[in-house]
Amino acid sequence: MHRGSHCVPPEVGGGDATEISPAAVAIARKNVERLGVNGRVLVEEGDLFEPISRMVDARPFNLIVSNPPYIPSAQIETLDRSVREYEPVKALDGGADGWIFIGESWRRLLSGC
Repeated sequence: MHRGSHCVPPEVGGGDATEISPAAVAIARKNVERLGVNGRVLVEEGDLFEPISRMVDARPFNLIVSNPPYIPSAQIETLDRSVREYEPVKALDGGADGWIFIGESWRRLLSGC
């Protein structure tokens, strides 16, 4: 939900996706168009649940899927070049222990987003 790739197969009923990266939002929106799921999948730019709070029809979710940054900061430079030079650091770096995003997410969820 927060960062990562967006691939929505046509058989998916629908959903909302958020992405912090403007470039990734553009790719996700092209995928939505290419897969013919316009009107069933909405892609909004922003951090975590913030874009959802702007939606007129904000509703409870049955499922939340996320691929947050989880790699400890000190390990970023040791990643394979194909990852290190392709992915933005922001999409990889999970802080000192790799868990910074998880802790932040739980705090935000428990406080009502």
